[in-house]
Amino acid sequence: EDGKSRKLYSLGAIVHNDAELTRLMDKGLVTIDKDDLDEMIRPFIPQIIGDIAANPEWLEKVNIIVGDFMTKDYMKTNEILSLNLFKGIVKDELKEEFAKAIGKS
Repeated sequence: EDGKSRKLYSLGAIVHNDAELTRLMDKGLVTIDKDDLDEMIRPFIPQIIGDIAANPEWLEKVNIIVGDFMTKDYMKTNEILSLNLFKGIVKDELKEEFAKAIGKS
C-alpha cells in the first residue's frame, strides 16, 4: 500500500452478494449510477470533444448516436453536436446557423 486512499468505480453493483460487496466497498469500491457518471465526466467533455476533433482518425470513426444525448444538460449535447462541424457533414449554407445554434459561432 502506498498509504493513499484509492477508489475503484463500478457502474452498478458488480456482485449480488452483500457480504462481498461490503468487503469490496471497505477496500475502496464505489458503486455509481448513470447520473453519477454523467456528473463525474461533465468537466472533461470539452477536452474529450476537442481531442476527437484534433485527431483525424478518431474524427473519421466517431459516430454520433442518440445515446450520446442521454444527459440532463445542453453543454454536453452542444459539445457532441460540434463534432458534426468538425466532420464537415453540415451543409455549407447552414454551417453558420448550426454553429450559432450550438454556441460555437
